Amino acid sequence: MNAETEPVEVKASRRKVALIVSLVGIATLGFVAPAGFIISLMALRERPRGMAVTSLLISIAGLVLGAYILLSGIDKVHNQGIFIDIELKLGEYHQDNGRYPTPAEFLVRFHDPQDAWGHPIRYQLVGEKYELRSAGPDGIYENADDFTGGPDPK
Repeated sequence: MNAETEPVEVKASRRKVALIVSLVGIATLGFVAPAGFIISLMALRERPRGMAVTSLLISIAGLVLGAYILLSGIDKVHNQGIFIDIELKLGEYHQDNGRYPTPAEFLVRFHDPQDAWGHPIRYQLVGEKYELRSAGPDGIYENADDFTGGPDPK
């Protein structure tokens, strides 16, 4: 049975499924959006196309939302990896020397490390411990999006 000989109810239900899957794609933050996109493209072959076009636009919005969430998360994961690497090396330094490096020694040893957004990572000694601080995506230190690390991060 081809698209021309399918009953009207089948065509209408395909458009409804496309719309529902597209909306679920938005609700799942883009996870189901590719399925909604494909079903919407299939529904575009049928007339009337209004619901299929709406579904397609919603699917595209879901794909964009999913991509944004994925890409913003990648930077955070990358930043955590940078911190873990520095913390492991600081732990080795502490085992070898019985203390953590001074801020000057830190800069020499780590060659002015930067976070995932290209901002310098701050290092300071706090008593016998240290604190690492990334300014986060906005590049401004001491606010809510900062990343901190160390034996006792705040």
